[in-house]
Amino acid sequence: MEPEQDADPHVGEAAVYDVGIVGGGPAGATAALCAARRGLSVIVLEACPVPRRKLCGGLLSRKTMDIVKRLYNASAADLTEGGIINYSSAGYEIHFGGVLLCCDRYDYPFHFTERAVFDAWLLEKARKAGAAVRTGTPVRAVDIDAGVLTLAGGGTVRCRYIVGADGANSVVRKAFGVDRRQWSRGVASTVEVRIPRSEYPRRVEHPEVHVGPVPEGYGWVFPNRDAVVVGLGGRPAEGQNLARLFRDFLETLGVRDVSGMAFRGHPLPLGNPLASLTCGRGLLAGDAGGLVEPVFGEGIYFAIRSGEAAAQSVTEALHGGAPIHSGYAGALRRDVCAEIASSRRMQRLIFLLDRNGLNPLVKWGIRRGRRVLLDVIHGRRSFQFFRKLA
Repeated sequence: MEPEQDADPHVGEAAVYDVGIVGGGPAGATAALCAARRGLSVIVLEACPVPRRKLCGGLLSRKTMDIVKRLYNASAADLTEGGIINYSSAGYEIHFGGVLLCCDRYDYPFHFTERAVFDAWLLEKARKAGAAVRTGTPVRAVDIDAGVLTLAGGGTVRCRYIVGADGANSVVRKAFGVDRRQWSRGVASTVEVRIPRSEYPRRVEHPEVHVGPVPEGYGWVFPNRDAVVVGLGGRPAEGQNLARLFRDFLETLGVRDVSGMAFRGHPLPLGNPLASLTCGRGLLAGDAGGLVEPVFGEGIYFAIRSGEAAAQSVTEALHGGAPIHSGYAGALRRDVCAEIASSRRMQRLIFLLDRNGLNPLVKWGIRRGRRVLLDVIHGRRSFQFFRKLA
């Protein structure tokens, strides 16, 4: 499902786009969709050809499906029929230290997608809404003040506003002058592999979370229609190697022959949201701004929601002169920034207990509070005192 690339009336002209979006994932595609629907001229510059592989467990939570339904007018049934959702299960398992801690069911299914397919679908929706889409077009440099994007292949794109939705290694964020060392302290390492179901040592019918294989993180085993997605993410201790930890994790799962398997690694912001997501003419959305929930590592909902807010803020700035800083911050305050901040406090508590040998307390909390934790994942409760939302 590769997005078509329409003839762009701006090519070869000195025209200026209302908004240039760097990155065509959930944040960038949603910003493009919403801005185009508001009548803005939009261009999306995605570095890779689409569809492209993206390291991600591919879990679509209830709150993610709610925002997809609201913005893209597509239900879980629609996405399943279209092949975007390729597996669903209401069951789940949580393992701790190699031992099964609980096996249960929830009253809303866990939906899974392959990000190559999901992202291409989102980007095609943005194109149909009127956004110009350029794939295989890396941006080499960004001038936030002038609103100029310099392309790696030569040439420039001029924009009134720039949305950086280009992930953890964001080139737009570099133009913000963010301290790299400070940013890197909150970045976790992740590695993942897709194993054909026929080659996995046992049948996997529902998602599994494994706590313990990596410090300050967890492993996952997620079923897809034709494959099992196995991953590990966290912050290895001094002297530890994530690839080695991952091989050990695979061995505990019964996967002993890893020859020929394509391991994929990627940094994941896990507790380092930027204090300011705007600078000059620029806004950061999704992973580029560190908008990832720190405990479970969920990023898709926050990417889509921040993309929507970015489009809203740019529209208000262009049409009414509202400052993008206050508009964007206000739009994200409750359901993005406050949730990530509360999740970060919970993450710190869990890691503190783990480092001080109090894992029995963590286990007890998971057993007794797993329904509340699942409510939080699916958006029925907030990370803020676990208050009910819906």
